[in-house]
Amino acid sequence: MENNKKVSILDLLKRSSKTYQVIPQGPTWEVPELKAKDWKDEIIYNGEVNRKFSQMVENDYTLTTQQGNSLILGIVKNTLELRTTVPLQTGTTAHKLELTRMDQVIADKEIKVENGDWYGAEIAVTFQDAVNARVDKMKLAKYFLQEQLTDIPDKKLAIALQDTSVTQVVYGDGSNHESPPNSVADITPGDILTPSVFADAMLKVEDSGYVPYCFLCSPSQANAMRKNSQFTDASQLGTADVIKTGIIQNFLGVPFIVSTNCPQYLLDEPDINETNANGTGIHWGTPGNTGILISKRKSGQKCSGGIFWKQKGKIDYIQNVEEMLHKFTLIMAFKCTHLQPTSICLIKTSKV
Repeated sequence: MENNKKVSILDLLKRSSKTYQVIPQGPTWEVPELKAKDWKDEIIYNGEVNRKFSQMVENDYTLTTQQGNSLILGIVKNTLELRTTVPLQTGTTAHKLELTRMDQVIADKEIKVENGDWYGAEIAVTFQDAVNARVDKMKLAKYFLQEQLTDIPDKKLAIALQDTSVTQVVYGDGSNHESPPNSVADITPGDILTPSVFADAMLKVEDSGYVPYCFLCSPSQANAMRKNSQFTDASQLGTADVIKTGIIQNFLGVPFIVSTNCPQYLLDEPDINETNANGTGIHWGTPGNTGILISKRKSGQKCSGGIFWKQKGKIDYIQNVEEMLHKFTLIMAFKCTHLQPTSICLIKTSKV
């Protein structure tokens, strides 16, 4: 027998991962919730649907079906507006229509999945645990892989949406400032998220020609809003169903997506988005959070960011006899990027 024998997860579970219970009458029954099943598809599916940030942007799979690791996109430099001309009806010289050149309004953006954009993880369960603990250790392995499929893309996307090219920023309100904060260094305790701050962020993306789509926020930012009567008064929101798991729905028409993957900063930690003249990040004046308001075009197209996949999440199982281990491996490759910086507004607040 070879040391590394590749078998299906279904075969593995059929042989050694069923759990049984004895009912009072005596016969032994298989627990319905733990019946043998193909975990690979279930892990990948659950990992994808649990992503909160990734579902709010474009997911492009073009690179998974073609050779090479780069893709050229045409990105509108700003909201597209055709030049128009009203022809002059008098005189002997015809007025030509004003030309809008597509190369003047659309720029090429290269998406390249490099070596550092490949991610892998491996979890092992000993033969002894697989037999003695039955399905429990296998379930834990499944959940760990599922979390990786969920967390890695969301965290990378949160970083990409804070790129230095994103210049639309609003700051928390609440402290007694002589003048409003102009950078994260000016934020002090009490500069929290308020309905007024959120409305200002909406205005910035609306002035840029986009429609606010959703707000990715940290638990502390959501908590600050929960304590505000304007936010929690269901009569003002038009619905009594204000707070749901992970989503606080429709404040001023915009869903709040609450996640610990939202950027959080410690005191004196450098900011990703704001930099000094020498290129280093400006340090936060207090522990804080960055919420990300993303938008879509008036046509409904998601335009703030994207995830470009070269290898979708792939799970394999290897039975390593030499080491007496069941190994579950995860491999995926993708590039997260912002697409339209002016469709994004960052909301930077203190934690308390």
